[in-house]
Amino acid sequence: MSHTMDSSMVGWATRLGERELGTVLPRRWAHSQGVAARAAGLGYLLGKDTVLLEAAATLHDFGYTPRLAVTGFHPLDGARFLRDEHGADERLVRLVANRSFVLLEAEERGLRKTLEAEFPLLSPRHTGVPPRTAPGRQRNADTDHDITQPLMAVP
Repeated sequence: MSHTMDSSMVGWATRLGERELGTVLPRRWAHSQGVAARAAGLGYLLGKDTVLLEAAATLHDFGYTPRLAVTGFHPLDGARFLRDEHGADERLVRLVANRSFVLLEAEERGLRKTLEAEFPLLSPRHTGVPPRTAPGRQRNADTDHDITQPLMAVP
């Protein structure tokens, strides 16, 4: 099912996360909800892309779900499931696949070429996502690690 870039995407992501991740890994789900709340808080900077970032934050650890762990590399497994089983928005899937330091970890696992071929990085001009160090933003060790970092490295 394809989802448009409106608030229904966040609702869909939340229902899917609750069903797939929340029942099996409740602490991981709680963390994902915290990351999503931080993403939603960036709405004043993102405008229409707030929905995209919030949905990606909600699903960023989706690949930890045991039944989805095909490669054991959760960004790739989660993105593949969202793409293949749900026909999720391409930008959403690519954000789930390309989180902080993902390329380094993919390299260590011998999966970098696979990840880059299937889910190329998005540039900030495609998402409008600001850097993680936006003025006046406080850091939170539990939630400041995922979705926006890879976007800032791409010209």
